[in-house]
Amino acid sequence: MVTLEPNHNTDDVNKLPTAPLLARSDIMRPKSAAMYLNMSLSRLAKLRMASERANGPRFFKVAGCVLYRRDDLDAWVNAHAVGVV
Repeated sequence: MVTLEPNHNTDDVNKLPTAPLLARSDIMRPKSAAMYLNMSLSRLAKLRMASERANGPRFFKVAGCVLYRRDDLDAWVNAHAVGVV
């Protein structure tokens, strides 16, 4: 990791690692996941309840934080397609 000195050169800013941020762009908190799915945050929360969990998208709890992967949200939406394919 690059550590910048208080009087850093602006060229150092361009050398900051960006890969970790890009690698995690597919991980979303509930608010972002709800926006991505175009549904209310409360509806997404209800789908996490034990009684509705089988009907909702896959999620993870890490250190008390609920997280969703974009691939899991896409798979959940695709599994609910209706009509002739």
